[in-house]
Amino acid sequence: MLNIGILGCGKMGRVHAEVFAKNKNCRITGLYNRTIEKAAEIQKNHPEAKIYSSWQDMINDPDIDVITISTPQADRLEKYKLAIEQGKHVFLEKPMGYGLRDVKETLELLEDSNCCFYADSQIRSQPTILAINKELSRIGQIFHIDLEFSMYREEIKWKHKLISGGGILRELCGHLIDQAADWLGEPECITANNKIVLPGREVEDYTINMVEYKNGATLLLQGSYFDRKGMLYKGRILGRKGQINFTFSSYLPSDAWAEIYIGDKREDITISIPEDGDINSVYPGHMDSFKKEIDRFVECVLNGEKAVDTLTKEWNTTQLIAASYESSRTGNKIFLPLEDFDSDNLKDCYQYF
Repeated sequence: MLNIGILGCGKMGRVHAEVFAKNKNCRITGLYNRTIEKAAEIQKNHPEAKIYSSWQDMINDPDIDVITISTPQADRLEKYKLAIEQGKHVFLEKPMGYGLRDVKETLELLEDSNCCFYADSQIRSQPTILAINKELSRIGQIFHIDLEFSMYREEIKWKHKLISGGGILRELCGHLIDQAADWLGEPECITANNKIVLPGREVEDYTINMVEYKNGATLLLQGSYFDRKGMLYKGRILGRKGQINFTFSSYLPSDAWAEIYIGDKREDITISIPEDGDINSVYPGHMDSFKKEIDRFVECVLNGEKAVDTLTKEWNTTQLIAASYESSRTGNKIFLPLEDFDSDNLKDCYQYF
């Protein structure tokens, strides 16, 4: 039985607690949050869990096997370091770090570690994406993809400050970058514009990116906090023989929809909706995607695997996000790989309205 410690008890901490607790090989035994009230809320459903007075105490506890981390990016590296030093397995939400240096340092630390360090991207396990993957070969070679994540958010929280390491591009569009890599392969260069529109925000609330891939395909990636129609992921995949269009959301399973055109003939794509018990209560639109990711992580831990593929993907995604900021800063097309980018310089990367 794996003892799970939840570090960060906001929305994602609630997701982690709910889903890990449903895995027969896991139990929630530790909770830490900067404000104790959020940890106490999770403890109501997991009364056996101890609330720690510091995150260091929880990581240092020899009875804790796994640490899940969903705290602000700016302070994650010190938490990773201690967890790795203490031999803990780590499950974390994207993005992995504050910038390229953090990710590079973490990967170096893991080289001599037996820890399973898993960078989650629930989009890759979303039922809409899985259904699309089954049909993708029918549209022939892909030459272009449009992807967008939009929502409406006026409030200003820590996620909209420099401590977050980036705005909607890093927070949410990184999941789409990760998925695009599965479909298009290795990116070559990017041209981007990242804007701050709402006064008081310190990181981008609108982003537009044109990514060119080594196989000649392109990706147009957009994201904003100004779409009043809701929290929607949207996509259009163009191939030589046809196209696929789709949407899904974080909150409503009914928003999941996909269609395929072969020539000019249209068909609906069937999306398998999981049993109610497997649908996450915090983000029901993602259905059982968190469960699939966490179950895979647990399997890796039990089998002594290191989940290297998720780290490679996260490094590549972080590279492309950093290149987007650098393109926005310089006004130039940026070619990969990018050797370095410090998120402390983010304030110089934006067009202000």
